[in-house]
Amino acid sequence: MRKICLLLLLLFVFPHLALAEGVIIEERAVLENDSSENASIPLDQLTNEQLFQNLVNTVQPFVTKVSILVGGIFGIYFLLLIVRIYYERKKVRVLMDIRYDLDQQNRKYLLPTSRARRTIPEKIIDYLLSRIKDIRIRSMPKMRKRK
Repeated sequence: MRKICLLLLLLFVFPHLALAEGVIIEERAVLENDSSENASIPLDQLTNEQLFQNLVNTVQPFVTKVSILVGGIFGIYFLLLIVRIYYERKKVRVLMDIRYDLDQQNRKYLLPTSRARRTIPEKIIDYLLSRIKDIRIRSMPKMRKRK
């Protein structure tokens, strides 16, 4: 994925590389015979430049449409934002799966799950009740231990 992002970054930062224009000239190989006559033979193999030019000609319409849609540095940030959203959603799904597994484990051992959360009023009531119990325990007279 990083290679694809790097390639897109290079294509958007340096669009003149992707939009190179030129004419492919048919090359011919010249061979010398014993009779010193020159014979020209068209090459069947494509050179590296021609392969690159064919690739550029294939990709050029796509790159121009994308560069018009997203254009410039804003487009790069937009693409990176989309990639980041994709991976964040993926992380959230993994975390939800982990929470589900933990809930199942907690149910097996009869422990509270993530769904069994106390609300704020319940927490306040529990706190007040615990404070009242503490006050009652402190106000009780201390009992002597028998020997």
